Amino acid sequence: MISLHYGAILISAIAVFFVGWVWYSPLLFQKPWRRMSGLPEQAKGQVPSPLLMLIGFGSYLVLGATLDALFQIIGVGTLMVAWKIALLCWLGFVATLTLGIVTWEQKSWKLYLLHNGYHLISFLIIASILFALQ
Repeated sequence: MISLHYGAILISAIAVFFVGWVWYSPLLFQKPWRRMSGLPEQAKGQVPSPLLMLIGFGSYLVLGATLDALFQIIGVGTLMVAWKIALLCWLGFVATLTLGIVTWEQKSWKLYLLHNGYHLISFLIIASILFALQ
């Protein structure tokens, strides 16, 4: 029977939300991300909609719960195994499905790599926290 680790899921969602905040901020990749996505420059001091941030945070909770359940089904015994499963999930589900931004939306490979770099880091962070707090 699967018994989700709600505290670890919540902590991992908070961690990934923070990493995303920095990743897509002026500190790192906000300007190239907005330019490659065709979005206007963000006004100084402007923050994203709270609803959009809540939806994003909810997606991290779902991702954390999904990886937690998968780790329990498989029986993850080491951090390396948790990272391998996270890597395989990212590669098989995220990296492949997000190819549509290049093939169908005609966005650049750089944008694809920017998004998927963040997604891969997110998967590895969530896997690390879930393993550490299991």
